[in-house]
Amino acid sequence: MKFLQSIVISMVAAFMVSENHSFSQTFLFKGQQSFQNEVIWSVYSNEIYHGNRYSGGALSYTIIDNQLYVGSGRYTDDCAYTIRDNEIFIGRSSFSNDLVYTIRENKIYAGNSTYSGDILFTYNKGKIYRGDSTFLSDILFTVEEGEDFDLRIIACIIGPF
Repeated sequence: MKFLQSIVISMVAAFMVSENHSFSQTFLFKGQQSFQNEVIWSVYSNEIYHGNRYSGGALSYTIIDNQLYVGSGRYTDDCAYTIRDNEIFIGRSSFSNDLVYTIRENKIYAGNSTYSGDILFTYNKGKIYRGDSTFLSDILFTVEEGEDFDLRIIACIIGPF
């Protein structure tokens, strides 16, 4: 009986640890901020919240099979973005005309481009900068990376800024 109780206690403890947001949630802060009350986006597993998920943040997107759906929607019309490799398309499309972002080497480019003039954002050491910059004055966002950090998802929620 004690063996069964210890298994149940271990399972409950594992569940409680898995629900702990401190190690698996990615937070996005505006500018150089990094205070929990300054969270503007939070990504947890397959959900993206505007604000902090744990402080009443509104569910903005749900991620299902590399597609971002508005809110908790699951219908074709609810699909905002489709991610294929390092390319992000509007809606459920995969046509080149609907390609909005290309991700290469921690840079987010406009459309189907890797030309330096088309760099919208640069990600470097937990900061997202405007264009092809890493100057302090060009920091747009600070990222506190969780286990689920994915620059492609971040591109969907920040662009176009």
